Amino acid sequence: MRYLLAALSAYASLSIALERVVPRALAECFLGIERDLLVAGEPFKVSLTLTSWLSPVVDVLGVELAGSEGVSVVNLKTSRRGASLRVDVVASARVGLHEISEVRVVARLKTYTTSLRFVVKVGASLRVVPRVDTAVVPPRAGVPYDVGLSLTGIAGSGTQFYGNREYRPGDELRRIDWKASSRTGRLVVKMFEKEVYRRVVLVVPISERYFRKNSEALDALVGELLKIVAELVRRGTEVVVSVVSSQHPPLPAYVKIRSVDDVAHLAEYFSYVSWSGRFRNNYLVYRSALWTSVKLLSEVVPGRSVVVYLGEPESDVDVAAGKLVAIAMKSLGHEPVFAIVSPEIVRIALGEPSTEDLAELARFSRIAVSDLGALAIVTYFRGENLLEFLARLLAA
Repeated sequence: MRYLLAALSAYASLSIALERVVPRALAECFLGIERDLLVAGEPFKVSLTLTSWLSPVVDVLGVELAGSEGVSVVNLKTSRRGASLRVDVVASARVGLHEISEVRVVARLKTYTTSLRFVVKVGASLRVVPRVDTAVVPPRAGVPYDVGLSLTGIAGSGTQFYGNREYRPGDELRRIDWKASSRTGRLVVKMFEKEVYRRVVLVVPISERYFRKNSEALDALVGELLKIVAELVRRGTEVVVSVVSSQHPPLPAYVKIRSVDDVAHLAEYFSYVSWSGRFRNNYLVYRSALWTSVKLLSEVVPGRSVVVYLGEPESDVDVAAGKLVAIAMKSLGHEPVFAIVSPEIVRIALGEPSTEDLAELARFSRIAVSDLGALAIVTYFRGENLLEFLARLLAA
C-alpha cells in the first residue's frame, strides 16, 4: 500500500506540474476564424498554433469551442513544424448569434496516459443566417403591387370602381359621377369595391429550451417560418415578425415583410438570436411577448391584423396574461391566435420524440387549449397546416 500511495503521489505531482506549465506555453497560441457571417450548413475553420517545448511530445485528442451550445466540431487535423503544433478545426453552427469565449484542446503525452487541457481565451463572434431556398422565395411577378390590400367583392370604401347608384340625400358631392349623370339625366354617385388590409403579425417568444446542446429546434422553426412568410407574401398579405427573447442586448423590435427582398431581411433578423447563454428572467419571455405585441400593434403597426403567438404559457400567470391580451387584441380589432410551438413539437415533427417530450407537450397543450380557447383561436404549429389555417382565416 505504501508503494501504491507513493506512485499515486508522483502521478499527482506530475499532473500539478503540467497544469502549471501549460498556461505559460499558451502565450504564443493564435486563433483565427475566417468569417463572422455564415449561411446555415456552411462549415467554418478555426486554426490554432501552439509553440512550446511540449508540442513535439503531445497528441491532440479533441477540440471544443466553448461559449455557445450551438457550435460543434465536425473534424480536426494536426500538423507539426519544428516546435510548433498546428490544429485545424472544421466546425459548424446553428442559426443565430454565437460568442466563442474559449478554445479547449484535450491532448496527451506520447507513450503516457496523462492527459492535458489547453485553454485559449478568445472573444470571437459568429452570426449564422438561415438558408433561403429558391423554392421558398416567391417569384417577383407573383407579388401584388399593393401587398396587404384585398378586394372583398362588395360595395364599400376602397379605390376600385364598383358601379353607380342614384344619388341619395347625405351622399358626398365629390362622389357624384357627373358624366354618368349627364347621360342619364339624373344624379348618380360612384360606388367602390370594399378593400380590407390583410396583415399577419407573428410574435415568436424564444426561451432557453431552444438552446439545448446543438439542438435543431431553432433551425427547424426558422425554416418553417420562412416558408410560411414567403407564401403569405405571395398571396398578397403583409407580414410582421417580432422575436422576443430575454437575451441582452435585446433583439430589434420587429421586421416587416412586404416584398421578396424582405424575406432576406427576415433571415438576417434570426441571425441575431443569441446562443451565448446570457439570459435574464427567462420565465418572463412569454409574458414579455404578450405585452410587447400590444405596444407594437397600438403604436407602431396600426390597422387590423391577425396576431399569431408562436409559443405557450409557462405558468398560470402567463395564462392569465394571455387572457388579458386576447381581450385587448379583440378590443383593438385584431384576431388573436395562440399557436403552440415548442422545441418538443419541433423535435416530434422531425421524427425524434421522447417520453419526456410527449409529457411536456401534453402539459402545455392542456393549459393553452382549456384556458385560452374561450377567448382566442388555439392551433398547433405544423408548417403547411398553419399556413392553410391562416389563409382560411384571412379569406373569411
